[in-house]
Amino acid sequence: MKYIAIIWVILLGSCNVLDQNDFIETENVGQVGDERIIYSAFKTGIDNYRIEFKAVLGSDTSKVFDYYINDAIYTKEKAFDFKVIRDTLFVFAPFQSCRTFYETKNRGIIVVTRSLEMAGCPD
Repeated sequence: MKYIAIIWVILLGSCNVLDQNDFIETENVGQVGDERIIYSAFKTGIDNYRIEFKAVLGSDTSKVFDYYINDAIYTKEKAFDFKVIRDTLFVFAPFQSCRTFYETKNRGIIVVTRSLEMAGCPD
């Protein structure tokens, strides 16, 4: 019986569900149509961060996409700048290699890019 308890402790200890991320901040970054776009930052390790972008409509919150970045990018530049142009949220990320498009549940468009002139990703 003692061995079964030890096995359960080892299995549960290696489970990713039990990993806790340290919450850092949530920031409102723009309005796209009826939806408010926010991001939440979490510290996931010694030099790693997870940034979740979420769409909020009333009391409903849904994750649109997330990024994993390292300490140098997050602390040096805060990683992102934001601009809303004609109901499209542009997320400017200096580490982005090509333009990527995301759509929220309510058909809002989020474009992640290094600059406005940058081309889309090749197929």
